[in-house]
Amino acid sequence: MTKPNIGVICTPYFNNTEKNLLPILNEKFNVILFPIQKDIEYETIKKQAKDIHLFLNTAVDVPNTYDSEEIAKTLEAIGKKVIDSTKSFNYKEDKWLFYQVCVKNKLPTPKTWYVPRNASSFKLKLKEIMAEGPLVFKGVFSDTGKAVKRALNYQEALCVIKTLRKDIGTMPMVAQRYIPHGNKSYRVTLAGDKIIQSITKYGKNWKEGKLFWKNEKYRKFKPDKKLSTMCKKAAKVFGIEWCGIDLLTDENGNWHIIEVNSGPSMDFILSDMKRANKELANYLYKVNKILQIN
Repeated sequence: MTKPNIGVICTPYFNNTEKNLLPILNEKFNVILFPIQKDIEYETIKKQAKDIHLFLNTAVDVPNTYDSEEIAKTLEAIGKKVIDSTKSFNYKEDKWLFYQVCVKNKLPTPKTWYVPRNASSFKLKLKEIMAEGPLVFKGVFSDTGKAVKRALNYQEALCVIKTLRKDIGTMPMVAQRYIPHGNKSYRVTLAGDKIIQSITKYGKNWKEGKLFWKNEKYRKFKPDKKLSTMCKKAAKVFGIEWCGIDLLTDENGNWHIIEVNSGPSMDFILSDMKRANKELANYLYKVNKILQIN
């Protein structure tokens, strides 16, 4: 039986996800690579994509994000399906728009404020906000915590804003209510409407995310029905099919969605990576089959 084609927008050097996922995709598909950061000609892309219905973008990690999105947009423009769709890009990356979507759809997330470039105009409001508790300041397109800083009081917040402005340049900034979480966070990964992995992340600092591998430990956990329903709703609302949802719990045990990521890392737990990748491959196979029929 001839294997169907799948296109993979990938990095030229293969990131950790690609190194482990591509061999598994090869079991079900004839994998055709579309590496970024090389000379790309429009007609060549059209020709290579001719017999491919489905594409997977695995090159969404910084600094590859925007390059891979341009290829994905090109493929979508010629009628191809890309996972994940570029239509979800602004909302999965832009933390200000992310907050608005969560509020609109009643998804629990920390209260967030837009920080104007003219900090002096924000000082009075900042005092009011800081009186209610610590804040986390973020560049709206920050990744892996590189443009994320916490402030415990008003004076510290002024220093953080000034320092972060230098780090992010012209990038907009938001302030997010800090949720004390005991240096513990969570990641729920989905393929379509199926949860394929759920992990608890134990860190040595307050930042959630896969920041310092040597300083974090990961353990699997089983989400209850309420959490599962919330995560599936979030994935659907943001239109992200291969989805990694970062969450925190507050002191009362309430869940808060921090980010919804496409192209999520699959290597938090090495012993579980092959199984999770097979779950993703199975989902992609089903999607491709539907596309072939239609």
